[in-house]
Amino acid sequence: MSTFIPSPDDDDDDIMITLLLLAMCYPPVNRTPSFRESLTVDEVRRRSGKIRRHALQHPLSSPFWTLFNSKHDDALITLCGFDHASFELLHQLFKPCFYSFTPCRKNTDFIVRNSTTKKGRQRYLCSISCLALGLAWTRTRGSYMILQIIFGLTHGSLSVWLRFSRRMIVKVLLTHEDAVVRLPTADEATLFATMINQKYPLITNCWGAMDGLKLTLQRAGNETQQNNFYNGWTHEHYVTNLFLFSPDGKIRCSYFNAPGVLHDSTMAIWSSIYDQIETVYRDTGKKVVVDSAFASKKSNAMLKSHQNNVDANGNPRQRFGMNRQATSIRQLSEWGMRCLQGSFPRIKDKFRYEEKGERKLILQMIVLLYNFRASKVGQNQIASVYMPYRYLHGNANRYAM
Repeated sequence: MSTFIPSPDDDDDDIMITLLLLAMCYPPVNRTPSFRESLTVDEVRRRSGKIRRHALQHPLSSPFWTLFNSKHDDALITLCGFDHASFELLHQLFKPCFYSFTPCRKNTDFIVRNSTTKKGRQRYLCSISCLALGLAWTRTRGSYMILQIIFGLTHGSLSVWLRFSRRMIVKVLLTHEDAVVRLPTADEATLFATMINQKYPLITNCWGAMDGLKLTLQRAGNETQQNNFYNGWTHEHYVTNLFLFSPDGKIRCSYFNAPGVLHDSTMAIWSSIYDQIETVYRDTGKKVVVDSAFASKKSNAMLKSHQNNVDANGNPRQRFGMNRQATSIRQLSEWGMRCLQGSFPRIKDKFRYEEKGERKLILQMIVLLYNFRASKVGQNQIASVYMPYRYLHGNANRYAM
């Protein structure tokens, strides 16, 4: 007697019949289209917020070139933050990298690779325009609309070349003498202490001032990430930064892109800035002025200015005259923060939350450009107050030793 064995095809037929019956029992639900899906192609284009190619001038005849060819330093400083002499110096560093590398994408990441071939479409953007684009971006706020008009670039092209420009600026300035963040030499620390002492006679051995800066950040996607950047005192999300300024207006120590929950003193410990300050103190005997929030333990390398100069027992923490002058010196760091944000207004915009390193790159570029600008352009409130003879002698590039 033979036995019936069902074939796999019979099982597939049963499944198909079952699915068809279910489909007949549950007819498709008519979904209401979203507002954007209901728009026509022309209506979507009108709402895009972008300027298209036909509405822009060619990049080689854009308004930027009218401004650049005018040779007016005040106009170039307004747009890019640098006069023609300092811009040309930066361009000589930037140009070889611009033609040696090219921007591209790998999966979803933006990368820069060596430009080893001459194939492909010719670049409409030259090295001068690309450098100016990166600098002008730091001098503006908000959307790319104004930059599109100034440089004659569509939104997509502008985004690509802007990211490329930022990476090349960091690459060329990362080891440049006038841009790098470094501690002062013994002679420089002595000079800085002398300049401060001339304005504040009770302070004889201080060479700089340090403080923190909070920059607003877009809220992260989940609660754990939000807690890392949330400041309960101001009810906002931040990235925190720590900067030490010297009387020539330059940043001598920095720690940036830290989570907003961190305290200034914690950043100084994690970044070894306390150790660097101690090193200068051991070598020169010069101190740094800070507020009372830094280092609960007593350190001979720091001079604190107390908001309340009386301790719990009613005794003064230090001489009242010295405390007042230390508070005035600490204004040096406040001027530095204001100059940093005034020279590069872009950092006052809310940063996008991301974890691919773009925010860190932007802050690194701003710090390097700030130091380079302080060395080559001047127009720095700290230097004009503490070292005005640099400007009286018409040389903003270097201070007399």
